[in-house]
Amino acid sequence: MAISETKRAFPALLDRTAGGVPQLPAAARIVRYPTNHAAQISLPGRVGVIEAIEPIASTASHGAHVPFDLALGRTGDAYAPLRSPVELSVPSALSDGVQLPEVGVSFVPVDRRGAVLAASTGQPEGAGVLWKLTDTDGLRDAAALAKASPRGFDLSTLLFSQRSPNQLYFRVGMPAGASLAQKPDRSVRERAACARAKAAPLHPTTTTRPTV
Repeated sequence: MAISETKRAFPALLDRTAGGVPQLPAAARIVRYPTNHAAQISLPGRVGVIEAIEPIASTASHGAHVPFDLALGRTGDAYAPLRSPVELSVPSALSDGVQLPEVGVSFVPVDRRGAVLAASTGQPEGAGVLWKLTDTDGLRDAAALAKASPRGFDLSTLLFSQRSPNQLYFRVGMPAGASLAQKPDRSVRERAACARAKAAPLHPTTTTRPTV
C-alpha cells in the first residue's frame, strides 16, 4: 500500500532516472546529439537545444554521439543500466550490496551494529530496483531504492511512517588503501591510494519520507 501511495504522490521518485537524457514535454522529440553534453530537440514550430553539466551521451566508434540509457535491466541475477558511462551492478539480494565493479566500491544498508538489513528480493520499479526492508526492533516501514546515475548510483531510503528510523547506517566496501572523506556539503567521497585508481564519488542515501 505504501509503495502504491508513493507512486501516486511522487511519480518522478520512482519513474525517472537519476540523470541521463532529460524528460521532454509531450510535443518535443530529440533530433540528434551534437555533443556528449547536449541534445537538439524539435518543438512545434521551432528547434531548441538542451545542455547538461553531466554527460548524456558518449562518442561511438563511428563518431556519432549515442545517448545513455540509465534504466535498469536484468542481467543474470542482478540489474545493470542499459547504457551507462559507469559499470554498475544492482543485486536482487540487497545484502550483496550495490556495486561499482571497475573501482571496487560497494554500498549496503546495515543496522547500528553493522549487520546487513534483511529485505525482500529486489524488484524493478520504474527506473530503479526496489527492496522492502524487513521490520525489526530498530527499523519499521521502510524500503530501499537504487537507480543508476551518470557517475555511479543513487541509493535512497524511503520512510513511510513516524515509526520509520531517523538514523541510517551503511557499509562501504572500498579497494585496499582507499579511505572516505567528508566534503563541505556533507557528501562523502572515496580517496584512492594511488593516482591511477579512479573512484566515483559516493553520495550518501537520500532519505525520503513520503506523506501518505
